Amino acid sequence: QADTQGAGRGRLPRSEVLSAPRRARLVLAPFTDGLTSRRTSAMAALSVGARVVSSTGPLCDERLADSGVALAPDRHAFVSLARAVWHTTDQPAARAGRLRWYEQALDPRRWDGYLLRRLLEEDAA
Repeated sequence: QADTQGAGRGRLPRSEVLSAPRRARLVLAPFTDGLTSRRTSAMAALSVGARVVSSTGPLCDERLADSGVALAPDRHAFVSLARAVWHTTDQPAARAGRLRWYEQALDPRRWDGYLLRRLLEEDAA
């Protein structure tokens, strides 16, 4: 059910940090400077395969382009995109794909490999 009164705002108890986005139909994560992997609330949602609508901007992480996150370039597009995603049914295969993307691209257990690839790319350039 949609939280139309804003009761879902604020801090979550530690025990609900991952269960809330897992249960959510949609996670809205607007940032004026763009979604980055340092946005822990959005990353928590991605870590459980939740649907996320966020925004692009100067800090937007390029790895998110193929993440399944719906990215909007501005406030008006964000609202339209959020409405469109809200009115679509999330499919289990799509959720599994988002979770697989997170595990391959952003899971902290894989950071060593990611950092090594980035260093090798920079050395090759």
